[in-house]
Amino acid sequence: MDDRDQETVLARDRRQQAVTDDFLHWIAVARELVADHFPSERAEPHNALVIDTARSLMLAHRLGGIEATLEGMKQALAISKEN
Repeated sequence: MDDRDQETVLARDRRQQAVTDDFLHWIAVARELVADHFPSERAEPHNALVIDTARSLMLAHRLGGIEATLEGMKQALAISKEN
């Protein structure tokens, strides 16, 4: 395996770990949120709700980052067109 292949594998592994860490963070947030708002849910529905909530929170967070990046790109493009 050459250096480029190793770098690709390492980058992929880092990305996978970052996604895992990010999801676990959102699981913790979702557990608190679901417990606060649905305290009497049974175990299986409760767990499904936690997973769905975590997924939604994570996607909303990422979408916000994408929107912010796009807005920055739009502003940079507008400035470059003015010049």
